[in-house]
Amino acid sequence: MEGGLEERFRQGLQLAEAEYHHPDCENSDAADACRSFCFHHHQPTEQAFLLIHGFTACPYEMRELGQLLFSRGHNVFGVRLAGHGTTVTDLAKTTGAHWEASAQAGLAIATSLGRKVTVIGESMGGALAVLLALSRPELIHGLILCAPCFEIANPLARLARWPLIRVAVPQTDMGVALEWQRQYWYEKIPTKAVAELVALAGRARKAAPAIHIPTLLIQAKDDRIVRWQGAQRFFERLASSEKALKLFEPGHHNLTIDLNPQKQQVFNWIFDFILK
Repeated sequence: MEGGLEERFRQGLQLAEAEYHHPDCENSDAADACRSFCFHHHQPTEQAFLLIHGFTACPYEMRELGQLLFSRGHNVFGVRLAGHGTTVTDLAKTTGAHWEASAQAGLAIATSLGRKVTVIGESMGGALAVLLALSRPELIHGLILCAPCFEIANPLARLARWPLIRVAVPQTDMGVALEWQRQYWYEKIPTKAVAELVALAGRARKAAPAIHIPTLLIQAKDDRIVRWQGAQRFFERLASSEKALKLFEPGHHNLTIDLNPQKQQVFNWIFDFILK
């Protein structure tokens, strides 16, 4: 292994370890599955992956996919976005800029793990992946966007941009229905956070004509959180000459966990895209 590459890899592992032990995680005694993860083969691989979870979620959402990619010989880093996976109080202190900074830090780690980096994002993570590709296209070999958050299904979400609405409705119920989900997704969040998500999604949605990186979009047509038409419109405006859109149903918004009845099909599309 070249000296420079070996040193970058070592530094990347140190950064990944520091992210796992982030002060917010330590202070909240966050569970292992809520923290960032780094699966590696003790040396750089030809292809590495950055996995980005969605809004109010945590790295658990991407962990199974990360393990499968690792089992296929790749190094993988699953980032924890600022304010996520710990407490809602932490989320209330963050903005879209903080989430972008987390994604940028994740990309810096992923680039030390392999010679080529593919970014996989779920929901808001998909929007963040697009913004990474917009700002650092030279570092990203491919994009995989799972239920990307371009157009939020609930029309009331846009109202969160107005200060008076945030005063009148300071908290939003995220509708987390299942007991087991509550350890990985926040149930009630500041309406201010929704406003930040709306702004971030709008910026990512407009970036399609500037993205030339090979891109795969996967979207369930019965997704109740984001509109599948948003993924289709993004796909149609996408500048990349290597692009694919997979629309399917029945499905779920969270494509990479068991709540999606076609999770395995989603994984197969991802692996096929990687091979190509």
